[in-house]
Amino acid sequence: MDEFLTDINIAVFKQWLIAQRYTDITSVYEVLKHYDQVKLTTAYGHATVVFNKKNIIELTVINDVKNKPIFYLHFLFKNMSHVLSLYNEMLEALKSLTSEPVKRILLTCSGGMTTGFFAEKINEACALLDLNMTADAIGYNNVYNVAGGYDIILVAPQVSYMTNQLKKVLPDKTIIEIPAKIFAAYDSASMIRLIRETLETKTERKEEKSVYPINKFKKSNGKILSIVLIRDANRSHLIYYLYDENSSVIISNRIIRKTVSENDICDIIDTLLLDHPDILSIGISLPALFDDDTKVVHINYYYRDISINLEKIRNKYTQSIHIDNDMNTAVVGCYVTQDNYQNIVALYQPTLYKAGVGIVINGQLVKGLNNAAGEMQFMPLDLSNNISELSSTPEGSIELVGKEILSLISTVAPEAIYVFCKLLVDEKALYRYLKEIVPEKYIPKIIISDALIKYCILGQKLLCQENN
Repeated sequence: MDEFLTDINIAVFKQWLIAQRYTDITSVYEVLKHYDQVKLTTAYGHATVVFNKKNIIELTVINDVKNKPIFYLHFLFKNMSHVLSLYNEMLEALKSLTSEPVKRILLTCSGGMTTGFFAEKINEACALLDLNMTADAIGYNNVYNVAGGYDIILVAPQVSYMTNQLKKVLPDKTIIEIPAKIFAAYDSASMIRLIRETLETKTERKEEKSVYPINKFKKSNGKILSIVLIRDANRSHLIYYLYDENSSVIISNRIIRKTVSENDICDIIDTLLLDHPDILSIGISLPALFDDDTKVVHINYYYRDISINLEKIRNKYTQSIHIDNDMNTAVVGCYVTQDNYQNIVALYQPTLYKAGVGIVINGQLVKGLNNAAGEMQFMPLDLSNNISELSSTPEGSIELVGKEILSLISTVAPEAIYVFCKLLVDEKALYRYLKEIVPEKYIPKIIISDALIKYCILGQKLLCQENN
């Protein structure tokens, strides 16, 4: 579509948007200094459709209760069908916030039976007081599997010794120990009062900032775009950083959708090329096993399938395209941010799934035959339970990660292992487990980190730079 027709279509879409009327959604057209926008507002969230220069449109949905984005896209206008499809997806995300969010409470004890009765009492009290709260109960061994769907975790007295561990593993949740007196009497009124008092006094957790020694990297020949795909239980995230020749970040952002495809990756690239046509290289990091001949990669994670057409991306652009496994990019990022080790491993153990590993030996990234090096899915491990069960608790994660580390010691004997595992919070317990099986002098330095995305972004950038 030529520029003249594009301008006409955007003007038609904008006027159509302004004319829309919705139940329980107010719509306002605003002309601001550098752009104009349509803002849609509900009682619990708002969405904006921003019309930028060069025919770039931004769609955003913010949960106002949690002050958190749940949907974000920016793209170059292509045709009316494309923009209406994305707008309707944005509208559905906004409508999902039009009912008052219910505070979901999870009670946990050793087996879940006694807390189950208390949960019923809390639900009865909430109904009587017309409170937007609902309570469920579960045994402690399963709490980490379902905690993502709850706002508040109530810990029964018989497992109160696990409270500190719960707070470490679930820092974004409100964790409350149930006082023995309240629990013994099933005093739901006092429990609700304690919950409300705790919520009123809770402070926001500050995000820890990691500083990488960017100045130690060589200058590149041009701008490099690094894109990483990360998935969680609810959404897919495409995080991207654009670096200049001096390794300084020009732009960083993320796309948030329920699912993504190669079209979303292309939208990121197309949009950035408008203002940065001199991008030299583009790197894409994906959580999958593939090689240079793979045309379409299939990713199954958290019960949803994603298919990404790699051939389409490679053929569309004249820039140098580098598509890598996420753990290969992660281990490169880990390697270049330290000066102490030449042989390191990056190990990512997600909940419910098998681990992935990236390997650097003598300062060189090891990919192996058809890029299969580090694929722990092929490693037979003698485990006390299945991976989905072990990876769902801190105790099980110690055994699982411990045996994965033992296999790495016996095969590549790294000097250091970076471990990315949400449920692994007790580093000393992991060392104790390893010392029971292997002499201490063979145990590598273990570094537990939550900065997987940042290491992937940085590693992808450096792999692009190295291959140009």
